[in-house]
Parts: sequence; structure tokens; C-alpha cells
Amino acid sequence: MKLSFVIFVCCLTFLKFSSANFVTIKCSYYLDYDNLYSCLVENKEVFTDDRVRIKKIEGQHLDEKSNNDVEVFGIQDAPNLKFFPRKINNVFKNLTKIFIQDSNLTEITSEDLKVFPELKALDLSGNEIEVIREDTFKFNPELEEIWLDRNKIRHIDFKAFNNLENLKKLWLHGNICETGDAENREEVLEMVKIIEENSCQPGKFTTMYPFEIFNEELENFTSPVALTSFSDKIKINFLFVIISFIINSL
Repeated sequence: MKLSFVIFVCCLTFLKFSSANFVTIKCSYYLDYDNLYSCLVENKEVFTDDRVRIKKIEGQHLDEKSNNDVEVFGIQDAPNLKFFPRKINNVFKNLTKIFIQDSNLTEITSEDLKVFPELKALDLSGNEIEVIREDTFKFNPELEEIWLDRNKIRHIDFKAFNNLENLKKLWLHGNICETGDAENREEVLEMVKIIEENSCQPGKFTTMYPFEIFNEELENFTSPVALTSFSDKIKINFLFVIISFIINSL
């Protein structure tokens, strides 16, 4: 009975996420200051409190350009955007720069970024991000510039930037964890050293994987139905991993 109840809750969670918003975005296309062909999202209202997945792109391309020519994707001043949009890579396959500025993005994860292995610049300035995890940029070894200024970053895992051998610029001013800005490779290395020496103290933050978070939530679950069986928890973890995999594949 207990396990059946939890399976029921898991199914409801899956249904909620599997029906996540698939949206059509409208692009204003232009050449940026580096002469990179860019898309700036016009219909920012499509971004809601839930995570959205981009299904289709609208907008008039310049000259004979196409989606394959787009190297920069950008969102500005989207107050309802809390999560990194998914499936951008399905329509723009050659992105080298992404910017989400002055919105309400609350997190950035390796799952968000793993589909952009050629990404060279990431601008997330002016958001609500609090934590940079060790594996955030695991799949983005080509990154050269990162803007994380004007967020609410309170903790940076000490190995967060270690795999970024091409990183030349890193902006971190205006955060709770304040380490300034680095304008060249030498300054980046110095900043990384400062972070490694725990200038950004972890405080109460603990790195947790999804099944651990789920277990913690179960431990604190307020329902009168309590989980006491270790085997039940193992089964639940397994179900949660499967559900997470399906959701991320949508």
C-alpha cells in the first residue's frame, strides 16, 4: 500500500512534467558586434514559471540565412523565465553563444548545457542564480567567456571552472559570493585559485543528486503514510531515475 501510494505520486509528477510547455518562439534576427548571426527572442511571454521546450521558431531571416546560420541565441528581460529553455539545439544546431540577461533564471545545470559542446560564450548576467555546481560546465570545454555577474550566487563548487582551459573572461561581480571579474587568462587562473581556496564558502549547501533529493523529500514528507522499508526506497529511487530520464528526453 505504501509503495503503491508513492508510485501514484511519481506518476502524477511524470504527467505534470511530460505535459510541460512546448512553445513557439519568434526571433528578431541580426548581426551582432562580432558579425555573428543572432536570434533575439521577441515573444518573451511564452516563458512561464515552468520549464519550456522550444518546438518551433518563427521570424524573418536576413538575406539567404537559415536556422543553421544562427550562432547566437538570446533572451532579455523575461521576468517569468525561471528555468533554462530546453530543445534550443533542435532548431539552432550551431550555437556558439547564448545569453539570458536580466530575467529570473534560478539555476544553470550540466543538463541544460550538455547539448552545446561548441559553446564559446555564455552570458547569464542579471538573474537569480544561487549556486554553480562542480559539473555545470562539464560538457562545454570550448567556453572562453562566462558572465555570471549580478546574480545571487552564494556558493561556487571549487572545481566548477577547472575543465575550462580556454576560459579567458569570467565576470562574477554583484553576487553574494563576490570575487570580482577576470579579463584575461591570467586573471581567470587567479580567480579559480581564490575559489579553490574557499573564498566562496559553501555554507549550508550540499551537492545532492536527484535520488538523494528525492529521498530527503520523502524523509520530510508530511503525509500520514510513512516510508519505513529500505527496499521500498530502493524501488522508488529506481522509478525516479527512470522518470527523470524520460522527462529529460522529451
